[in-house]
Amino acid sequence: MNKLKKVFAWILAMTMALSTLTAFAAEPTINTDKQVSLTIYKYRYDGDEGVEGTGVIGDESKVPAEAVLLNGATFSVYKVADIAQNENGLVYTTVAALRSDVGANINGGMSAADIATQFSDSVLSKIQPVATKTTATVNGKDGVAKFTNDDLGGQGLYLVVETDAPDTVASMVDPFLVSLPMTNAEGTDWIYDVYAFPKNTTATSTITLRKYGKTGNGNAVGVTGAKFVLQKKENGVWTTQTKNDDGEDIGTNGVITMSSTSVKISGLAEGEYRFIETGAPGNEYIMDGTATYGFTVAADGVVTVDGKKTATVSVVNFKPEVEKKVLIKNGSTDKESDWQDAADYSVGDRVPFKVSSTVPENINDLKHYVLVDTMSAGLTMDSTDQASFVVSYYVGTSKVTDTGITTKPVYNAAKNQWTLDLSGDVEKLYNKGVSSVEVTFTATLNAASITAGNGNPNTVGLEYTNKIYPKPGDDAQNPNTPEDDSKPYEETITITDKVVVYTFGLELVKTFNGATPSGSIKATFDLYRPLVAGETKENTLKVNGTSVDVKKVGTYTTDANGKISINTTQSGANDKAFSNETYYFVETATAAGYNLLKEPVPAKIQLYYDQTFKTTTTETKYDKNGNVIGTPIVTESGTDKTTYYTDSAKTSATTATTTTVNVVNKKGFVLPTTGGAGTLVFTLVGIVLMAAAVIVFFGARKRNHA
Repeated sequence: MNKLKKVFAWILAMTMALSTLTAFAAEPTINTDKQVSLTIYKYRYDGDEGVEGTGVIGDESKVPAEAVLLNGATFSVYKVADIAQNENGLVYTTVAALRSDVGANINGGMSAADIATQFSDSVLSKIQPVATKTTATVNGKDGVAKFTNDDLGGQGLYLVVETDAPDTVASMVDPFLVSLPMTNAEGTDWIYDVYAFPKNTTATSTITLRKYGKTGNGNAVGVTGAKFVLQKKENGVWTTQTKNDDGEDIGTNGVITMSSTSVKISGLAEGEYRFIETGAPGNEYIMDGTATYGFTVAADGVVTVDGKKTATVSVVNFKPEVEKKVLIKNGSTDKESDWQDAADYSVGDRVPFKVSSTVPENINDLKHYVLVDTMSAGLTMDSTDQASFVVSYYVGTSKVTDTGITTKPVYNAAKNQWTLDLSGDVEKLYNKGVSSVEVTFTATLNAASITAGNGNPNTVGLEYTNKIYPKPGDDAQNPNTPEDDSKPYEETITITDKVVVYTFGLELVKTFNGATPSGSIKATFDLYRPLVAGETKENTLKVNGTSVDVKKVGTYTTDANGKISINTTQSGANDKAFSNETYYFVETATAAGYNLLKEPVPAKIQLYYDQTFKTTTTETKYDKNGNVIGTPIVTESGTDKTTYYTDSAKTSATTATTTTVNVVNKKGFVLPTTGGAGTLVFTLVGIVLMAAAVIVFFGARKRNHA
């Protein structure tokens, strides 16, 4: 469609010029003392049809309904000729400065092309405009520029040139001539106050803003809930736009809230623009208020983003992740499935842990990136554990060894936590493209550990900058710029992950063949456990014909109730507590009249768990000096929950803390005591029998000799 660069320009010029050629026999004489004026109503209009102007205010009714009055268009008016009336009509005498280029007299019937040729920039440079005005709101009417008699300097032939226009204008109207005064349409009178209604074609464009979120090292996906403002550079100053060039609202008071993953902003005229994010989609995503996402709209409506012709601006927010795992007992560090959210160990065991945190792609913009690992009282780090720290950096799955980072974890015994503060290393992380950090270490399950119950948690927190604001002077037009110290210059959030180390109690119940246990009816057992990898055996037991290498745990004697109870309650201090495996009781002494057990008694602990963790986030605000503003906001969701299962098929849920093994001692065969009556009888009988045998023997010999 042919865009209308002007509506009345040449028609108006010709009409005005032709009016001067009309036979003036029927026209009254010009009142040369009467003042003149020119009022311009400027419109935006993209239609193809125009109407012929007559110079009167009534022409306004002929303007298409779709046309919109436009403020911000600048017109310069040049006096190019004086006018006089004679018997042949109007005579235009060119002003002296232009006569050598235009001629002594100007042809009133010049076309728009002739006008452009005659009054080139070089020609017009020889004179100055008599007045320059920009269309504005006058008496409640937009798009008005009025030139009074004082502005113009009286009657004459004037060249009107549009010298500037809003960015929405695709091209300005052609220069046109206007005679002040001019004859009316009927040729019967003179119009001293002339009205012109030129129109511009416009070129506005639409930009699409797409919002993505990237969690950890996963793929970017569309997200909702982010907030933006759109700014335009006007006279060198970035200004937030609340309306587009069609007069339509942009967001709410200029704030665009993305209820979907993409939003379109239309009606944008020529100019330089940028989006600034004022709110991220959720607190865990990183909002960078110093980052700008720019684009330009050319005069022809072409949109360019980062030097490429495209009408889409894509913004990605990053959300790092932190994960903690504990190695199952006797598991392999190289086997990923052996790293779990919970594991069971015995008191005294060194428990291996692994912390992994992803590094956001804009890590260099973050002021905080800190890992803080806090242990419960049941887990502590001795010097050996503190020496076990290994920090590794990865790009994807490849380990990077030349990061130049020398920062190490620091253990604080008073807080029972270690900290790895990489805030000062963000540039190194960024330069190497590090995508994740891994920390491995051990901690010892100690005598203060909790038996079963909620176990012994170990919680890691990743504190990172999630909202970055520019400081004063960085960009006075940025809506996120704090105006005073009470507003945050930076915000951080701490996200956590938790693992739990469990330990269990063990109980032996001794029955003495139905007898009631008492202080005098006791049994003593040595308790053995299987060897941990790398340990030297202390003993070997025969269990059902199989040799088992073991290490002694301790020696225990039944109490008055016939029990050996080892850490069967949740609270300690616990000298011993046990993991899910098989232990062995070996009886070393029993009550009088009872037999010792022939073989070790296996005690199999088989208490499983299914842990659900709370999710905790902590938001903190900082001023420009790094001081905390207000009180950090802690948010928890979910519930800590542990369910244990009995052995066999895990069909019955329980919260048992202890495994109990039952042992029965039976009475032995007891011989009569020495010197008792029973012994005497047997002795006498034996003597009698022996004497009888002797008598029989000698009697037989005598008969044989006879």
